[in-house]
Amino acid sequence: MKRAGVITFLLPMPGVFIFQPVSLWYEALPPLPSHERPTPSVPPDQLSAKAAQLHHNDVLAFQTSSSTKNSSSSEANFLSKIIQSGTLSDRLSALTLLVQSSPLHNIRALETLKGMAERGKGKGGREESLKALRCIVDWWVGGGAPNRKLK
Repeated sequence: MKRAGVITFLLPMPGVFIFQPVSLWYEALPPLPSHERPTPSVPPDQLSAKAAQLHHNDVLAFQTSSSTKNSSSSEANFLSKIIQSGTLSDRLSALTLLVQSSPLHNIRALETLKGMAERGKGKGGREESLKALRCIVDWWVGGGAPNRKLK
């Protein structure tokens, strides 16, 4: 929406998801409708900042909804305990489960897996790197990617 040179965005109500927590992140929203009229020009940095804010709000809503459900709360506590003090295989499995449950809401888990895959010679060594990479590949091939060519 645009008024007198100011761009406003419609925000969802607190606690309401923009993206529903689903494993198929690429199907979370319906395709955008085509418009015959040109869209207003908005600076990309403003759009990026707004998208980051909306994503942050959605992640907070996801974490809040997870902590209010008893089984999800105990599950989340169990997974976080494993990630902090489990064996390498247990940590990788827990991170992969988090990413598989809702990749859009568990970006930190995906970034942690990516960091583990990039380490190589540092802490953890080559074994950790290869196992983390295998987890990312398994997730991506097993439904983490759309069944089409990426643009």
